[in-house]
Amino acid sequence: MKFNQLSLVVLGLSILASCSSPKYSTNSPQPNRGKVESADPGAWDVDGYHADKVATEPYYGVKFQKSELLRPLLEQAQREGKLVFVDFYATWCGPCKSMDRNVFSDKRVGDYFNENFVSYKVDADGAGSHIAAIYDIKSLPTLLFLDSNGEVLARRDSAAGITDLKSLANKAQQLNNASAGGGNK
Repeated sequence: MKFNQLSLVVLGLSILASCSSPKYSTNSPQPNRGKVESADPGAWDVDGYHADKVATEPYYGVKFQKSELLRPLLEQAQREGKLVFVDFYATWCGPCKSMDRNVFSDKRVGDYFNENFVSYKVDADGAGSHIAAIYDIKSLPTLLFLDSNGEVLARRDSAAGITDLKSLANKAQQLNNASAGGGNK
């Protein structure tokens, strides 16, 4: 019995030591992969604008609306002829933080989403857990595109890069136009 307890203690200490290892630290330097650009002229570059433009232009990322309820945002989307984009996240979610840092902060993503969508961030583990339950959110991040009635037009149950997010947004707009006969926008 003592051997099993000693084994558990050693295992626990080794796990703690590996968690504080620089290999897993968020402060460790990341490899420089260089700038990656899409060959598709209609797609956004993966890393956003070129470095010479970043320093001179102010931040224009996606502007997420604040609300405890979804209904006011659906009504706003109806009035403005837009769809609703919902980002379900949690404060502990690494891929969610990565999307905030690398996707939602991009100027072109912001310009596109601010013009075409009412964007809404929902803390699936916090105040928005009731909305997460309605849409059966089981993984984070989950990205939804809704029509003004709250019906799901497109869904992704994982993080998305800039190009994938744009494709999903385009799909939602096409489905909305097809179902509404060219309706909302």
